[in-house]
Amino acid sequence: MSRLLLAGYGDPIPTISLPDPNASGERPTVELLLEDGVPFVKEAYTSLGYTHYEVWCIGGAGGLGGSVGGGIVFPTAHTYEVASPADWNAHLAQLAYWDSQLNPPKNFYTDYYTTVYIPGNPNYPVGGVPGVDYGWPFTHAQYVEYYNPTHLLPVYTYKTPYMSPSASAIGGGGGGGGMHVAAGELEELPEECPVLVGQAGVDAGYGQTQVDGPLTPSPYQSYIPDTQERYPEPHPSFYPPALGGDGGASAFGDICRASGGKGGNPAVKWVGGVLVEDRAGGAGGVGDRLEAGGGAAGSNNTANGLDGTWNGVIGQGGGGGRGGKNVPSTGHSGAPITPGSTTPPTRGGKGSFSYIDTTVYGKGQETSAWVDIRRTYDYNTGELIEEVVVPSQIIVVPGGGGGARAKRKLPYGSDALTYSDKGVVLLRLMKLD
Repeated sequence: MSRLLLAGYGDPIPTISLPDPNASGERPTVELLLEDGVPFVKEAYTSLGYTHYEVWCIGGAGGLGGSVGGGIVFPTAHTYEVASPADWNAHLAQLAYWDSQLNPPKNFYTDYYTTVYIPGNPNYPVGGVPGVDYGWPFTHAQYVEYYNPTHLLPVYTYKTPYMSPSASAIGGGGGGGGMHVAAGELEELPEECPVLVGQAGVDAGYGQTQVDGPLTPSPYQSYIPDTQERYPEPHPSFYPPALGGDGGASAFGDICRASGGKGGNPAVKWVGGVLVEDRAGGAGGVGDRLEAGGGAAGSNNTANGLDGTWNGVIGQGGGGGRGGKNVPSTGHSGAPITPGSTTPPTRGGKGSFSYIDTTVYGKGQETSAWVDIRRTYDYNTGELIEEVVVPSQIIVVPGGGGGARAKRKLPYGSDALTYSDKGVVLLRLMKLD
């Protein structure tokens, strides 16, 4: 029986002996995900024999509207430092003042510290046990002088404050990105075509509801002397709940473009000096437009965000859902109790939806459960130790509007599960006879 032995790969075939890939006139269709700010250069592909193009643009999703914050938290570092003579004397004077305000005034030794005393008294009171050190009677000032001879006083240094979360009211969901499709001959394009890929709108943070405008809070406590509190600059300000950021537009020159979704409305807003509810969802984007919005309307009631339409060329992003609201029960023992109530959020509408062609529509985002982030700080340094996400049973977070799927497979322009909240520019190149 014959046997063929193979040893290694051998010498490469000379390039001149390989068949010309263009000899048959066939060129495989290519799909390019274009990058933001990187222009498309036509000559690089016309030289390969490509003749036609198809471009899909989807705008970015709008951001979540600002929610009501639960309060301003000041992480605090606790240290001890030697007090100046003036500060120490002021501390002793404060102790004497507190004692004098008791009604009736009490003896610090006998009424406060019967088991803690200044030792060394060889005498004992009438009825006392011989040999037992009952200590010396002393004033409040004498007590702290004895047990704190170096005059150490606590110093509270306040770190950068932050707004704590609250499930009381959540802003509206952002609208989904619009879609536009264009096609034509490659030769008709300019030599270089600018590319814009829309970014997702920023979710607005928690906002304060105390004043109409900036609030610069102070952490100082009235019962702590000013010399024992420090709040280093800068002192940040907090603002009322804000609109979510608008999604950015995507564009392939002026040939194909699609706007991003509008950001959701804040949970509450000031109108004429009065704080009123809002929580409305943002409108979706639309094809053949750069300005955010123009698509399906967001929800401002118990209905979901509206579905955006699709006609085969221009698609509308879905409208964002309305934010939820939670009102806890009030009252206490002996007082009337007001029952709590929960207004559920609504989901986002579909984007670029049509019953005639359902291959490109983008799903609207479902509502989701509120999550609370619990932070733990080091008592001595005020530094953050850990953050723990604690799910809540209160369902308040709305859904964002749906975007679309370019060429039936690339889901963009939505906060929905498995979608990218960013926009996209997809260019498809073909050779046609």
